[in-house]
Amino acid sequence: MAMPTSRSAFLPVAVAVFAAGLVAVLAVLALFASGRHDLPVWLSACAMLTPVGLALGVVGAVLDGRRR
Repeated sequence: MAMPTSRSAFLPVAVAVFAAGLVAVLAVLALFASGRHDLPVWLSACAMLTPVGLALGVVGAVLDGRRR
């Protein structure tokens, strides 16, 4: 018998934030590989979205586990 699942809003937000951070990390790596060294600060700050998304996912999983 399948139990009804109630999903929290943390998981989609965490995945979106993590994906945006990964895109920024890949952009930074591509720009460094092409020889650019004076990258904008906002691009490096966007790369920090990766651990923020990971933390949101962990918090969401813990809260979801405690709720069940």
